[in-house]
Amino acid sequence: MKIDIKAASGNGLILYGGTADFIALYILDGKLAFSFNAGGGLGLMTTPGTFNDGSWHTVRKFINYFQCSS
Repeated sequence: MKIDIKAASGNGLILYGGTADFIALYILDGKLAFSFNAGGGLGLMTTPGTFNDGSWHTVRKFINYFQCSS
């Protein structure tokens, strides 16, 4: 997955999908954050650096591995 973002605010929603099982990509305190719940509990990943500098940034492949079971 690839998405281009340009953020000037320290907090804001970029992408959200789902209800109880969901994915969300957002800016949290200037950092890029990705949270998800695929039925096994909440997961959260954040970047070490900030992205709210008003410049364009490209986010690629922010999840490397999903384990799914039925």
